[in-house]
Amino acid sequence: MAAEQPYNPFRPPDASAAAVAPPPPAGPVAPVPPQPYGYPAHPGGPAGYPPGWAAPYPPVPYPPMPRNGMGTSSLVLGVVAAALCWTFILSVVTLVLGVLAVIFGVVGLRRARRREATNGGVARGGLWTGVGSAAVSAVLTVLLFVWALAPVPVVSAAGADFLADTGDQVAFDDGLVVVADAPSVNADGGYSVRLRLANEGDEDIALDGSRLTAACDGEAVPGDGVEPEQRLTGVLRPGETTAAGHRIACPGGHAEILALDLRPGDDHETAYWELDLPSGGGAGDNGGSGDGGGGGSGGLDA
Repeated sequence: MAAEQPYNPFRPPDASAAAVAPPPPAGPVAPVPPQPYGYPAHPGGPAGYPPGWAAPYPPVPYPPMPRNGMGTSSLVLGVVAAALCWTFILSVVTLVLGVLAVIFGVVGLRRARRREATNGGVARGGLWTGVGSAAVSAVLTVLLFVWALAPVPVVSAAGADFLADTGDQVAFDDGLVVVADAPSVNADGGYSVRLRLANEGDEDIALDGSRLTAACDGEAVPGDGVEPEQRLTGVLRPGETTAAGHRIACPGGHAEILALDLRPGDDHETAYWELDLPSGGGAGDNGGSGDGGGGGSGGLDA
C-alpha cells in the first residue's frame, strides 16, 4: 500500500481522477416581502420598540405658575402706607392704602395655604404693615377732620380772654381783625354801633352767615331788636376792609352797658365786647328826645 502523499495545493490535477460534475444552476431568487417600518412587535412591550424594551413613561405636566401677585401687592402697599401714614395731610390716602394692604394680604395668605402661592411670608408682612399703618392713619384722619371742621379761633386776648372794649382789635387766626366803634344814639332814641373788619391775612375770608347778638345791662335784646344797616356778606380779600352798622333797641329803653357777641362767619368763633353806652339813649321809646350821634371813625387803627 503506497504511502499517503501530503496535500500539495500547487499540484496539477490528476488526469486519472474522475471528473467532478458542476453544481446545477441556481434557480430564480424569490423576492423578499417588504418589512413594516420599525421593529417587530414584542408580546410584552409597545409596538415600535425592540424586544425587551419597556414602555416609556408618560410626559410629566408642568406645575402651574404660583399666584404671588396679591402677596407682593400687599407688601408694597403696606410699606408705602407705613412710610407715609405719619403725614397729617396724607393720612386719608394712607388709610385707604393700609386697608387695601390688609385685604390683599389676607387673599395672599389663603392662596399660600392652598399651595397656589409661594410667598406666604411676603403676604403676612404686607398684612401686618397694612394693619399698623391703617390704625395710625385712622387716628390722624379723625384729627384731620376735627381740625378742618373746627371754627377759626380768636387769637387775641381781647374778645376771648377778656371782653373787648371800644377800639380794641379782635384778631382771628385767619387774619380777620374786627374793631367796634363807640356806640352812638339814634334820632329815634335807640343806639347804633359800627363794626369795622379788615383782612390782614393771605387768603380770602367768607363773611356769609355772620351773626350779631346784643344785651343791654345784661338783658338780651330780641332778634328784631338788632337791625343791621349793612350786612356782612360776600368775601373779604386780603388787604380789603369793610364796615357794618347795626341799630339796637334796648328792651328797657335806656341802658348803660351794651354787650355784643359777634360771629363773623359760619366758620369763625364768637368774639365778645362790652361797650359803654352814651347817655340820652332810649328817649324815643320812653317819649323823650335824644341827640343823634355820629358813627365812629373809619378804617382800622394800625
